[in-house]
Amino acid sequence: MFKTFLWKEFKELKRDKKVLIGSVILPLIIFPILGVVVFASQLSTPVFSVVVLDPHAEPYAKMLESVIQREGGEVVANNGTAAQVLIIFPRGFATNVSNLSSPVTVRVETSVSANAKANQILDDALYNLTLTIAYQRINELAAKANVTVNPSLIWSPLKVERGYLTIQSKPTQAYSALLVGVARLVAFLLFPGSTPVVFYVVEGLIGERERRTLEALLSTPTKVSAIIYSKLLVSLLLGFLSSLGDLVGVSLLLLSLGLYSSVPLAQAVTLVAFIIGITIGNLLVASLLTLIFMYVLGGSSKSFQLISLVVTTFGLLASFYALAFSPSFLSFPETLSLLIPFVQFSASLMVYVAGNPLEGVTIFSASVLVTLLLLVLVASRFSSERLLLK
Repeated sequence: MFKTFLWKEFKELKRDKKVLIGSVILPLIIFPILGVVVFASQLSTPVFSVVVLDPHAEPYAKMLESVIQREGGEVVANNGTAAQVLIIFPRGFATNVSNLSSPVTVRVETSVSANAKANQILDDALYNLTLTIAYQRINELAAKANVTVNPSLIWSPLKVERGYLTIQSKPTQAYSALLVGVARLVAFLLFPGSTPVVFYVVEGLIGERERRTLEALLSTPTKVSAIIYSKLLVSLLLGFLSSLGDLVGVSLLLLSLGLYSSVPLAQAVTLVAFIIGITIGNLLVASLLTLIFMYVLGGSSKSFQLISLVVTTFGLLASFYALAFSPSFLSFPETLSLLIPFVQFSASLMVYVAGNPLEGVTIFSASVLVTLLLLVLVASRFSSERLLLK
């Protein structure tokens, strides 16, 4: 009987073109387009213009231009061309370079629309210019003192030998720090993506009532819990399809790290699988919260708004939790934050990438098991009268 009812749900879903378009097709179109737009914005060549008002500053301007071009920027003449960054070498620039007691001024005018790549190239170019002037002054001082020095050792005398440790204090490679940073970003983006399942669960149950088919369903031998389970399965499927665009983007990002960076490809693949599991766990938690609030508040439109707000709030808490905290270093009572919905999965992801995959998988598995048990418990509490309650 349950299989028959579940098949009915999928046939109704197939007939409902709006739901299919809104939950499946649009995300698969929109997210790749957004990815292309973001990728194209990063590939766009920043345009710079260099103005030299001091003829003796020409060598410094040429050096600056060469750095900009080497870093992927384009240098154009200042003839009305829209440049994202304008760099001006004022009069007296070269004189101030030779004057050891005087600062050297260069004016930079940056468009508010300049992207991050333009600002990064600008910082690199100005750093190289600063380094050149500093080395020149150091050599002048050395010549006056009649001593031989290495300018780089005076400019940067500190040698740092950097190493990385896992949360278990075991040596690891630099790519582990990269994975932690990527995981924080992934968590920030993925956790709010589980909220559409709230609509699918509420709509699945309320829709039957509004179409006046719920009473007919309840009059059949089908158990109330079977009705709820079938609605949950369909809602979870739609929720997962809605998250598919996000997952594809995250998967491509991690796999590209495995192919074009120091991150091992096998580790990138396992992390993708783990993130897919976390996405499913988030959908289960969102479904559980929806059922709990529907049982307590009923299924009115006001209840739906409140449920959406609560689930979204918990999702945002988990997102910021991953950004702001390291769960491996939490102690009591901070560990009580793991009782907040969604935060368990955020913690499992951070522990997994921080060097303790076994503990991360354990937290994830325990969270999924508890969520499933609570889903069964809450679904069993619903009765025909409760489903009909508005």
